[in-house]
Amino acid sequence: MNLRHLRLKNSSRGVLEEVYAGDQLVAEASKGKGMVMIYNVGLHYNANGGANANTYNQTLTRIFKALERVTRTPPAEKRSRNVAMFMETTSQHFPTKTGGYYAEVLEERGETPIHDYTCVPAERHGYSCQLHSEWRNRVAEAIGRLFPDVPIAPMGDLTEDMWDMHPHSKDCTHWCYAPALVEAVAYLILHIVEAVDEGKGRHELDWALHARHRG
Repeated sequence: MNLRHLRLKNSSRGVLEEVYAGDQLVAEASKGKGMVMIYNVGLHYNANGGANANTYNQTLTRIFKALERVTRTPPAEKRSRNVAMFMETTSQHFPTKTGGYYAEVLEERGETPIHDYTCVPAERHGYSCQLHSEWRNRVAEAIGRLFPDVPIAPMGDLTEDMWDMHPHSKDCTHWCYAPALVEAVAYLILHIVEAVDEGKGRHELDWALHARHRG
């Protein structure tokens, strides 16, 4: 694998404007030995209102279009290529029916915090905690089918069982620094980059094969 410039972006107004423009990203991707570009948006989109979900759908479509342009842009280094991937939304572990912040609390079902720690594992919800973040990832997966050159890093599945890696008892969204988490994310990124270098399609990634056999 050739050394590349790594670019990681999360959602913000400036970042989205940059993606929507597209030309700046393509110009950047055409330089040097190629780059690894990772974008994510989704955590603050809620499914409570249809308009919000529709806006998320439109935002994702524009992001995937921009990432596809990057993947199809040849870098200056002839033996390299650009990798532009979308990273799923991570799981949340609030003591609610879905694990999300805006949801009915589990106390109404007699659930209580574990060791005075508010965040709870996925099995406490019958894994329904994935429903809060997973609707976003399902939308991304559906839109991603239209852009097969853009890999998707499965952060939702990766973080589903990491309920005890949040920073403190009332923040079940963000993450503490933990070598296990960092190593897992690094593996995902490296695996995708190496797969692209080897000319593999998104359907040939290890977790895609696993999901297909499991289904």
